[in-house]
Amino acid sequence: MSADEAAVYDFFTELLATRQVSDAVFKTLADRLGERAVVELVGLMGQYHGTTALFAVDRYPLPNGAKSEIEKPM
Repeated sequence: MSADEAAVYDFFTELLATRQVSDAVFKTLADRLGERAVVELVGLMGQYHGTTALFAVDRYPLPNGAKSEIEKPM
């Protein structure tokens, strides 16, 4: 994983696990990608979570033989 990818991973792992981000983790990501990118990534993650929630509530059908990845919470 590249340093940029690791910064994104660390940011969102902390955000999703604790519902907050430490100053150090925020600074690392913002320094690597810029504050605008942080905002865009948070928005993108929100869209993914919203879409996943809709699929789960709607019980969106999976293709035959496909494994559901949202049966168990993280």
